[in-house]
Amino acid sequence: MIQGEMNILHLSMSMGSYRYYADVIRRVRVIEEAYNYKPPMAIAIDISAPPIRTGIINNNVETCATLKDGQ
Repeated sequence: MIQGEMNILHLSMSMGSYRYYADVIRRVRVIEEAYNYKPPMAIAIDISAPPIRTGIINNNVETCATLKDGQ
């Protein structure tokens, strides 16, 4: 992608660990150096929480669920 002139990397932190994404960023920086990529690639980090997926309730996609603390 760098050879295709990608200039921003978007990372969604909701599905991986800090260690995984730190490794991805390190790898991008190593590749930048190897290709003498200038300016450095921008990195956008989405830090939203993981999505909650409940699935289909009572065989009806329109059924709503009420979530309560502690349940």
